[in-house]
Amino acid sequence: MLSYGRNDREMTDIESQESIDSLQAKLKALTQYAHIISHDVSGPISNLSILLNFLLEDKISLEEYQSLVKKTLASLELTIDNLNWSVRIERLEDLPIQELNIQETFNVVLDMYNAYIQDLSITITSSFDVQKIKHNKTIIISLFSNLLSNSIKYRNHKAPLLIDVSTFEREGEIILKFQDNGVGV
Repeated sequence: MLSYGRNDREMTDIESQESIDSLQAKLKALTQYAHIISHDVSGPISNLSILLNFLLEDKISLEEYQSLVKKTLASLELTIDNLNWSVRIERLEDLPIQELNIQETFNVVLDMYNAYIQDLSITITSSFDVQKIKHNKTIIISLFSNLLSNSIKYRNHKAPLLIDVSTFEREGEIILKFQDNGVGV
């Protein structure tokens, strides 16, 4: 015998609200992921566009263009691989942690933005007193990419862009310092 009473209705309302909350959380996560994809892929794509303009305006040779396009495509492929991989991550604890060389990891991002750096005559200096960290590579690449693209986006158009990146240890903590002479946000 099935009965339907007030308690059953309340449970249904609670379950419905939990379903709505779950869907809203998933929508928020998908929206954030779409933003990350847009942000991380736009750099290399814009880089390719700048490189094509360089070639058309005879600012670089065909050989140099081919070399830079290969590097940009490799960084785009790495970005897409990292994004595909990150889709499979459900919890932060599941992220693989590995020892990273900060300079090598930063160089991956510099390659992604190479055409911007050349086109805008950006000066980038780095001093990594802490040379190795244990972290997730995808997160660190995304962090560097976001910081660099924000520096470019919010640069002072009246002065050459200067960026200084460093790591150091203070009170047992590793500090990443990313500084530019932009207008800020």
